[in-house]
Amino acid sequence: QIETKLNETFSKFGVVPGACSFTFNNNNTYSAQISALPMNGQYALDAANKKLTMTYLAGLGTMTPNIVKTGNKISLLYEADKLLAIAQKLAAMSGNTSLQALADLASQYDGLMIGLELQK
Repeated sequence: QIETKLNETFSKFGVVPGACSFTFNNNNTYSAQISALPMNGQYALDAANKKLTMTYLAGLGTMTPNIVKTGNKISLLYEADKLLAIAQKLAAMSGNTSLQALADLASQYDGLMIGLELQK
């Protein structure tokens, strides 16, 4: 149910299957296109703990998704707590009922992970 709601909400912002791409280079740099937003930076893989540390905005920001590999797919999974806090504030300010319903539903789950599934 949460995945369906997330997909509906993200599609309103242009984040749909096929709209995102990542290129990870051998020199520990990456480039990404997330909808219309280009992004690039450096990455470090911690294979033992299944984590990927990615910098962006010339190193000003960092994200550390968990990684899960299944066949030829890799999922980048982020802890949803910070995203949920932002979504709840945006929902309250905007009055967007879809965003508010999503934030309310997701807040009922402790340890929720939100992410992208990448296919080679």
